[in-house]
Amino acid sequence: MARVEIPRPARFPFSTELDVRIGDISYGGHLGNDALLSLLHEAHAPEKFKAAVR
Repeated sequence: MARVEIPRPARFPFSTELDVRIGDISYGGHLGNDALLSLLHEAHAPEKFKAAVR
C-alpha cells in the first residue's frame, strides 16, 4: 500500500495540550489507535462546545 502524505497547513485553527495516560501506551511502547481517537475527541470537544455556546 502506498504511503499517503498529507500536507501540513500553514496555520492551525486551535491548539491544545493533553496528557497521555499510561493506559494509552501498549506493552510495545506504542500509542494505540483507540487511544489516539480518544485523545483526538478529547482535544476537539472544547472547541465544539465553544461553538455551540456562541
